[in-house]
Amino acid sequence: ANSVYGSGAFYHQPNYEGAGPVNILYEMGYSDNISIGVNFSYYSIIAKRQRIAKELLAYGQIITAPKEMSIYQEFSPEAVVTYHFFTNQALDPYVRGSLGLIFAGGDSIHRDIYENYLRTSDDLTNGRGFSYGFGGGANYHFNSYLYTFFEGNFKFRHIMADQFSTYRTLRSFTFNIGVGINFSDVYY
Repeated sequence: ANSVYGSGAFYHQPNYEGAGPVNILYEMGYSDNISIGVNFSYYSIIAKRQRIAKELLAYGQIITAPKEMSIYQEFSPEAVVTYHFFTNQALDPYVRGSLGLIFAGGDSIHRDIYENYLRTSDDLTNGRGFSYGFGGGANYHFNSYLYTFFEGNFKFRHIMADQFSTYRTLRSFTFNIGVGINFSDVYY
């Protein structure tokens, strides 16, 4: 991309921050060792100082304040199946598989390089796709209602949007630590 002056556009000391993932998981026991459920997850990648500074190219100084933008954000409802190795134990190791939908979006990175703000738009619009993944971890039940967990998940995302005609594949690994609430009457 070029600036309005024909010079190569650049980013002024960008800083990237991840927000999330935020997960809400609901599982029900299907049998002694197998549970099924749904997971709703959201995460985003935020960039600070990502907007292109035209003033730095023209005048040697930055006149406008750097802006914060969301480069990528995703909401994903998923169906999950979990296999628990032990039943009615305080330590509960498990493996999990997931299959879900993806709804993605993101702000335009290069919009500010043109004088006419509406001349181009490369926002990620109408992002949609599917995901599948697997992982494992363990729950430790303090009592009948409260437990802590740690888990690792590997996920494949296949996304299509208005800006590209074929699926793009994203792969990620996440490690989650958290606290859970047990609504069942199972005593550990």
